[in-house]
Amino acid sequence: MRSFTEQPKTSQPATSAKSTLPARTHSRQSRDAASILHLQRTIGNRAVQRQLHRERTGKGPSLESDGTRPHRDPAEFLQSPPKITIPEHVRAPSTPEGMPDRIPPRVDTPVVINIAGLSPYSPAVKVLVIGDGPGTSNGAVTIDGADSVLLRASATVQLRGMIQTKPGSAGNLKLLVIQEEAGFMYSSGFSVSSVPQNVSTGLSGKDPVPGYMGIVALNTWESDSRDIADLDEVEIKEEIYVKEATGSYKGASQYTSGWMAAASGYMDDHHTDAVKNLTKPIPQASSKAVHQGFIFNCARTGAAEIPVMNSGFLITRSIVFENWEWLYENRKIGKTVIVKGTTVGAGRGFVFHTTPLP
Repeated sequence: MRSFTEQPKTSQPATSAKSTLPARTHSRQSRDAASILHLQRTIGNRAVQRQLHRERTGKGPSLESDGTRPHRDPAEFLQSPPKITIPEHVRAPSTPEGMPDRIPPRVDTPVVINIAGLSPYSPAVKVLVIGDGPGTSNGAVTIDGADSVLLRASATVQLRGMIQTKPGSAGNLKLLVIQEEAGFMYSSGFSVSSVPQNVSTGLSGKDPVPGYMGIVALNTWESDSRDIADLDEVEIKEEIYVKEATGSYKGASQYTSGWMAAASGYMDDHHTDAVKNLTKPIPQASSKAVHQGFIFNCARTGAAEIPVMNSGFLITRSIVFENWEWLYENRKIGKTVIVKGTTVGAGRGFVFHTTPLP
């Protein structure tokens, strides 16, 4: 969390009471001047001017009793700056580990602003998002649906990305908080970008290429912005980790797919074997188990090879002898796995297929 550091008030030169207050008796002017001088030396001339404005307008307590409001000791007007804290990092919960700070477009990201000790007569706290330089290349963000908000108490504000950050302009947005008495502060830089997440699988309905056996799964994913088109600057690929290989699979090579555009929202996933490798010289009990996960690159933030959240699967292929025949079985099910050293949650879906060997 970041918080304001209280700064000591700097004394300002005194001003004439006659230039500020309406004409009154000499005795009253003397008392007013003494009170004003005391306040100016302790809380500064600007704060005194606000207090005098309240006296003239009748809004708020006055410096002196005038028969309608009770006398108030000038020391009662002494106020320490409010204490305000904001998060150092503006980061959506859907941001994967290892990725720079960012929020998605189209959906809200909550940010807590803590305010303590704000006087009822002090200016409100202004909250806004600023960018480094003109234009919208850094992205654009609203706060509670507006360009800025004014707060007088702690609150959770909702940041929503309206325009995604352009490639090459990452990390130039900052959450800025301003309060006249306390000063200003801002968060670390962040971007607006969408990320792929929540991979699902099922049968694609397509047959393996001639000479191969197995399944063709259909993998799909979501954008955390809820619009797959927002992934137009993202590419995705699978990662495969062999966990077990016996029989015909022992020492076999492992193929993985290359990078593809994430904005498509899907990919065909071939889990197949060449028939000649399964039946030569003769079938034998064999099994292979692999962990599958997905990674992505994001041009908007410059993030590279980031594991996709909830993209883990266990894939098994087996040659078994049952009921006097050799069977070839394929299974794929969601499983928590390790991808690039990061734990990712299980994907969704279950695929099972079995067929006799020729």
